[in-house]
Amino acid sequence: MTEKELLLSVENLSVTFYTPRGTVQAVRDASFQVHRGEVLGIVGESGCGKSTSAFSIMGYLPSTAEVKGSILFEGTEIGDLSEEELRKNFEYYIKAVKPTIEESGVKIGIHPDDPPGLKLGGVPRCIFSTFSGYQRALEIADSPNIGICLCAGTWLEGGDTTEKNVTEMAKYFGDQNKLFKIHFRNVDKPLPHFKETFLDDGYMDMYKIIKVLKEVNFDGIIIPDHNPTMGSLADRNSTDPHWHHKEEKYGVANRIPTAFAIGYMKALIERVEED
Repeated sequence: MTEKELLLSVENLSVTFYTPRGTVQAVRDASFQVHRGEVLGIVGESGCGKSTSAFSIMGYLPSTAEVKGSILFEGTEIGDLSEEELRKNFEYYIKAVKPTIEESGVKIGIHPDDPPGLKLGGVPRCIFSTFSGYQRALEIADSPNIGICLCAGTWLEGGDTTEKNVTEMAKYFGDQNKLFKIHFRNVDKPLPHFKETFLDDGYMDMYKIIKVLKEVNFDGIIIPDHNPTMGSLADRNSTDPHWHHKEEKYGVANRIPTAFAIGYMKALIERVEED
């Protein structure tokens, strides 16, 4: 039997979180391998480190996490990836999937790095955090079916680091018919510390975004995004064992913030149409 190619090798993986209450060692000396074509399931009780191990591999851990050990993907240490190597990986991937995307007639809108610019697990996020990064990526993709999902909130988080603000991004890529979808979200200020807000309560005048979308004849999708929860903290922190009651009030069934967002968006569109 031909030996399968080794795809992923994790050796002595340890993850420690540094918190205000002290250190928490979430993973201790975990080692495993995955060969091409194999599926590996990590089984254990809640809190044993399954998700943390996976997030370590993907580089999705916060800056408060310390990762030790070796994570090799196709023989390359993941934490040592340079910005140029990431761009090469993107080019390999997007060119591989482009024929299927175009044959299927679907459109792929690429979401910004959220939050933009920050490393995760030591891996740089340099492609979808700036205007020039997007510009270069879409030139590489070179397809009418590959464009942008412009998350307004994410772009606002980046502030001046993104090179062009959210309305400039909408204008530039909208004029090129590369703007496919808008995540309509506001925040109170850029990084390093921000809070998501209601649409009328952040530092961006969301009317300006709608105005630009009209200018570029945008015909894509605008969706409300990350609506703040409404309700008292006392109720949300309740120890009531009937968790479904909380879900009805403050989870996916909490329609009040969504209704507000949609009404606000509709009002902005009507205002732009009347201008």
